[in-house]
Amino acid sequence: MIILTDLSEVLIRGVIGADQYIKERYGVKVAESCVLRHRAINERFCDMLRGRLTEDQYWETFFSGHSWPFGVEEAKAALSWNLAQAIPDTLKVYQEIIAYPRSNEDKRLGMAEGMPTIYLVSDHITERLDQIKALHPGIFKVVKREFWSCELGQIKRDPGFFENLLEKEHLRPEEVIFIDDNVANIATASRLGVPGIRFQNATQLRTVLRETYGFVFAGDAEREAAARKHY
Repeated sequence: MIILTDLSEVLIRGVIGADQYIKERYGVKVAESCVLRHRAINERFCDMLRGRLTEDQYWETFFSGHSWPFGVEEAKAALSWNLAQAIPDTLKVYQEIIAYPRSNEDKRLGMAEGMPTIYLVSDHITERLDQIKALHPGIFKVVKREFWSCELGQIKRDPGFFENLLEKEHLRPEEVIFIDDNVANIATASRLGVPGIRFQNATQLRTVLRETYGFVFAGDAEREAAARKHY
């Protein structure tokens, strides 16, 4: 079984929430105007994620014709601040999945080698990849493969993104679970038959993986044994 996991808003914060940095320093109105500007030039943002624009080119468009009490360098700092924030406990969920010593006979998950494999599938910015890896090294000890939109030239909602990924990795849709916070991304994958989980928080993710897909986590066997002994 292959888990395709999103990065932003599943494992770490992304662009969403960077306005909090601006809000704390310049107030609600400034932060709201920045959010509106970001939405207005969303296609330019998506092209940056596809690797067609540099981050500096995006910020040039963002500030063009607009005046805020901060400049490009502080905008970059706001994004850096947000990227440093981890989503509570999601990494621990993945660490427990791959830590549990399963048998090669575990057929519930269709795992030929008895263990699930985690691939990172992220819409992200070329200039930020090294920063993310330096800030969150634990994530890159868990994931076996990385698929970045800025390297692939497509974002997850683009037609063909998941077809290309499955074909390249020789995967069947039923061998894959896709975890993302974005409904549109999940819908794109589901059209190919890839089941998706809309991420809300680590507790919800653990529950769905356990109860819907039969995943076993480190410590489950011990807890079950303790419960049997108690009763």
